[in-house]
This record gives sequence, C-alpha cells and structure tokens, in this order.
Amino acid sequence: MNLSELLGRASRLQASRGFKIASSVVIALLIVGGYATYAVLVASGRVGGTSSIASSIDPDVLATPSGQVIQSVLSGDNGLVGLGVAAALTLAIWLAVTWLGSGLTFLAVLVLSGGVIGGMYLADLPTRAAWVVLGLVFLGQGFAVGVQALRAAFGLHTPVFAVARNVLNEAIRMKISLVFIVILAIALAVIPSQLDPDKALRYRVQTFLQWGTGGSFWILALLTLLFGAATVTFEQRDKTIWQTITKPVAAWQYVLGKWLGLVGLNAVLLTVCSGGVFLFTEYLRSTPALGEKEAYVSANEGQAMTEDRFLLETEVLASRDTQRIIYPPEFEYSDETFQTVLEDRIARERLSTPGFATTAADRAAAATQLLDELRDAYRSVGPGQAIEYRFTGLERARERSEPITFRFKLDAASARPDVFFTVSMRFLSSEQPSWEIRRIGLGYYHSVQLLPEAINEDGELWVELVNGQIGQTQAGALAIRPNPETIRFAPDGLQVTYSVGSYHLNYLRVALVLWIKLAVLAMLAVWAGTFLSFPVACLVAFGTFILAEMSGWLADSGDMIGYTDNEGNLVWYKVISTPVAQAVGFIFQVYDGLRPIESIVEGRRLAWTDVGFGVIVLAVMATTFYGLAVMVFSRRELAIYSGQ
Repeated sequence: MNLSELLGRASRLQASRGFKIASSVVIALLIVGGYATYAVLVASGRVGGTSSIASSIDPDVLATPSGQVIQSVLSGDNGLVGLGVAAALTLAIWLAVTWLGSGLTFLAVLVLSGGVIGGMYLADLPTRAAWVVLGLVFLGQGFAVGVQALRAAFGLHTPVFAVARNVLNEAIRMKISLVFIVILAIALAVIPSQLDPDKALRYRVQTFLQWGTGGSFWILALLTLLFGAATVTFEQRDKTIWQTITKPVAAWQYVLGKWLGLVGLNAVLLTVCSGGVFLFTEYLRSTPALGEKEAYVSANEGQAMTEDRFLLETEVLASRDTQRIIYPPEFEYSDETFQTVLEDRIARERLSTPGFATTAADRAAAATQLLDELRDAYRSVGPGQAIEYRFTGLERARERSEPITFRFKLDAASARPDVFFTVSMRFLSSEQPSWEIRRIGLGYYHSVQLLPEAINEDGELWVELVNGQIGQTQAGALAIRPNPETIRFAPDGLQVTYSVGSYHLNYLRVALVLWIKLAVLAMLAVWAGTFLSFPVACLVAFGTFILAEMSGWLADSGDMIGYTDNEGNLVWYKVISTPVAQAVGFIFQVYDGLRPIESIVEGRRLAWTDVGFGVIVLAVMATTFYGLAVMVFSRRELAIYSGQ
C-alpha cells in the first residue's frame, strides 16, 4: 500500500459515521474524565490547588483584614476555572473537527507540531520561539475549525445564508483578509514571548491583556472595515453581483447576508483570540510572582503572600466595583453657593475682559473650569493639615462581609520618584478608629485593606487624611510632623473598591461587548460599500470609526474650546468646530463609554446593566445603518459601478 492509498483510506475512515461516534465518545470520556479526576484530587488536597497553602499560614495573620483577603484568594477556584475553560474549548474543537470529517487530519497536525516544538527544546533553541510556534498552531487550527463549523451553521438553503457563505469563502480567497488573519495570529503568538520575566507578574499580566485583547480588537476592526467595504464594492465592480441579484435576492437579504457573514467571521476570530488570551493569562497566573519561589508561595517564610501576588489577585485578575469621594454640596453646579462664587468670578474677569462668558456655552465652560479648580483644591492637603473624605454607596460591600480596599495615589509639585511622603490616616466610620501611618511614593496607587465593619450602617466610609506623621509629645498630646509640600489627589486618586465576583465572567462580558462593537462596524462598512467606491467607502468607514473612538475626547474639547477667544469675541472656526465636536460626542457617547479593554486590564467590573444598555444602543445604530443600506441599495443601478 503506497502513501496515497493510505491517505485515501484515512480520509474515508474519518468521514464515516461510526468513526465519528466512536471518536466523540472516546474524546468526551478522556477530557471530561480527566478534568473530573483532577478536580477530585485538588479537592482532596493530593495534588495542585492553593487551598492547602492557607493552612500553613499563621492564624493570627489570617485574622487581619489583609489576611482575610489572602485566605479568600487561596481558597478560590484553585485554577479549576481556567482548566475547565481549556477543557471545554478542547472538547468543543475536537468534537467539531471530528464531525466535520477532519479528525485524523487534525490529530496529524498536532502530532507534527508537537514534534517540531519538542525538537526545538531538544536543540536548545530559545523558549520564546517554541511559544510562537505553539501559539500559531493553536490559533491557526482554531480558526480553521471555526470557519468549517460556521460554514456548516450557514448551511440553510436561503438567500441570506447563501450570501453569508459566499462572504466566508471570499474571506479565505481574498488576500486582503488573509493578510490580516495571518497578522493577527502572528501578533498573538509573538506577544507572550516579548514579556520580560524580570518584571512584576501583575505588570506582565496587564501588558498581555492590554496588547492581546486591545490588539486583537483593532486588527479585527481594520479587517472588518476593509473587507466589509471590499466584499460589496468589488462585486459591483466585477459585475459578479448580477449573478446574485438575479436569483432573485432582495436588497434586504443581500445586505443582511453580507453583514451576517462578517459577524460570523468576527465571532470565530474573536473567540479564538479571546480563548488564547484567556488561557495564556491563566498560565501566567500559575507562574511565580516577584518574590515567590513557586506560585503562591513566598520566598520569605515569614510572609504570607508577596505584594506582587496580592495586587495581581485583588486588583488585576478581579471584578471590582469602585466608589469615589463625594464632594460637599457647594461643589455642585446647582448649589446656590457655587453659583454665587461663579458670578463673582465672572464679574472679576469682566473687569479686564468685558466679553468674558457672554454666551451660554462660554458660561458653561467657565463654570466647568471653576468647578474643577474647587474640586482640585478640595483634594489637596497642605503640610500638617488634615481633611476628611466621604464615600457612599457601600451597602453591598458591607453586606458581602468581605474585606474592602482603600486605594489612593499621591502627587506633589516635585513629582520625583525618589521622594517619599509620610501620610497618616484613620477611618472615622469604624467602631474604633485608629491611626495608620504610611510612607509612600508618588504617582502610583497604594492600598489599605479594611474589614466591612469600617463601613457604617448608612453604607458610608469616612477617612481622615493628614499630610504628615501623627505622633505624641512628651506630655501625651497629639503632634504632627508635616511633609515639606502639599499633597494632591487626582480625580480618581481616592477610591474604595470591593470584589463583586470573578474576573472570568468579566472577561466574557468584555468579549461580548467587543463583538457587538465589531458588528456595528461591519454594518457601517457594508452601508458605505452600497453606494461608494472602495477607496471612498474605506475613507468614510475609517473616518466614522476613528470619530467614534475619539468621541469622548472630542466632546470634552468642544466644551473647553467654546465659541469665543480670551477677549469674548466670537471666532468663526470655533462656531463651526465646537457644535460638530459636541454632536459627535453625543452620537457616539455610548460607544465611547463602553471601555471593555480598560475594564479587564484594571480589574473593574463591566456590569451586565451597562452591557445590556450598550447592546441596545449599538443595536439601534446597526439597525439604522442597515435601514440606510437597504434603502440605498434597493434604488441603486447595479449596471453602473460608482467607481467608473
């Protein structure tokens, strides 16, 4: 039997129903059974897991607020969630490959890839190169399986699904899409190899999440806009659309099919990328942090958990809600005291600039500037001075009976990284407030762990901060050793955070929001392609995308610029640019407000309510583009290409 006959027999075998059924049963038993066995061994403490580490820590340490957080971290999922996701993805891929008739082919590719990676290790080649090969194999095979599964899902014999299938075939055939897919796979495979192992683990995880998730979205966004415009305009240019429309296919079916194909392609690519990012993040989590001899075990025997591991588990790989300080009533627009101060400010300015704040827009800008100045002053503490800050909305944190975190970040005029300040603080809302003294650096967050008892029955937390070190005189009176400079807190420099769940679900919500954004971009590109040539359609689609991403900045800049110059005279270009910037900011405010990548990198919860509201608004935007595309396309003379 020669090689071609052997390959033919293997191909017929993997396509047979009996092989598919038997393989599915074996694969399911191996993966599910292996995961269940490991879970039982972890629960019994025989292998792996982090729960057993908590039993070796001094009980007195675990009784402190920080100790309770450490115990909560160590008694978490023991890595079972990450392993479970890996097992589920592996099972889904294998079952899909098996029932698509490519089980043996897929197995041969994996064996060959494993041999290549093993040979690289035996040849003492750089480990980073092996990671790149492994990443390319995972992403490439995942994408191939996903596309085949999507083709099967689009197998219904309807005009919409027929157009969607053609979009998938075109994505593989066209170089423009294939290039982006290859770039995406290479980028995700290379990023892990570029992480500096000497840096703190939390920074490596944040870097990978930022570039892995954010980079994937931007590459997919560029692919969606280019390919979405190309798939519509090229069919008109090459007149291949005649074969489709004369079936007949209605305009609404054609546009919907194009959009569905793009959305399906993005779903496959985003699932593969998100799965790869998630699994490698879990791998990084299981590696030793700074100061650890092994994962979760400090090299210092007297230390329960290193700072790097503690911050990684509580502030990065977390799902936290955040509350910021509540300003006094006189720091609100509607307060009478603030309005009086504003009128005094305007009157003084008009002594030198008669036209100051004569329009409603300029008055609003002056009010915003004054409010920012007053709030900046409220967040500043002079040498030796003390100030009290209030946080509200912490009823849920008190009810959860889990430790909370007070986070603060100092700035000073010197802004030197080698300068340290001593800050004293006490939490007045607790039953027995006591002073805590910290020597801290500038420009980065510091954390203080608190028990829920620090929150009063009204859900408030009061903290008193002193710019200096609290001490006692020989007579027993309190004394303050002040710092040499005024300390300041940024608008987000005073926070109270508390955990509301696992980062795993948060990551799922982030991936969902990214997919919805890509769906809107897909409809935008299809709409532009219905009546514009390819270059112009790309220009319109890219311009709209950039405006949407910059809408928050444009809205803020429009408020700051106003309509007049320093002397109160109207400036013609401001009269045009300011309303445009404000209009763009208003239209895309929900799109810009959904910042999923920032949420996952900073460990902030992306609430289901925010996701739901964002999905509704983005769905309305996509429906609007769809309606416009159908209206334009149904009136289009397809025998005339717009680019000629």
